[in-house]
Amino acid sequence: MKNKLTDFIDKLKYRIMLLNGNEEFNIMIDIFKSYAKLDIYKGKTILDIGADFGLSPFFFIQMGAKRVIAYSPLRQRKWLKHPDIEWHRGYWQGEYIKADILKIDCEGCEYIHPVEWYMKNYNELLYAIHYDTIHSYEYYNYIKTLENDGAVLLLGYGAKELLYYWKRNANKRLSDYND
Repeated sequence: MKNKLTDFIDKLKYRIMLLNGNEEFNIMIDIFKSYAKLDIYKGKTILDIGADFGLSPFFFIQMGAKRVIAYSPLRQRKWLKHPDIEWHRGYWQGEYIKADILKIDCEGCEYIHPVEWYMKNYNELLYAIHYDTIHSYEYYNYIKTLENDGAVLLLGYGAKELLYYWKRNANKRLSDYND
């Protein structure tokens, strides 16, 4: 898994830096290192809410996902297109879409539904929670709900942005998911 991630980063590094700048590039690398800790993608359909310009759907395909359904208001970059990525240019409206894994990281989309809705409708979550004053109660409630149900914190940028992995009925620790 580590060689795949290194190859993935090396191939795309300069293009990402040109698009998003060095600071954003470093954040994206941290996020993808967190995703790569999990050997969960092979043969699965992933619903990617907050797909940016197409990097995360492309990453999931490279990690073995069968199909990615991606939502972003941004245009997908040609060099990240793949026949197994279904691109929706626009905002996800909160409708249920069948998938094995829901990845949601779009600064506010996590509040469209209560966290329990996501946990009820999807077996696995890659769930980023962003703090804002409008949703401060929900922010702390979502963290408590996820952690009480066994979610693993993959990455945190202070108290402003947290990335969790959650799996229904999981009895495993994070180290059990790694290669």
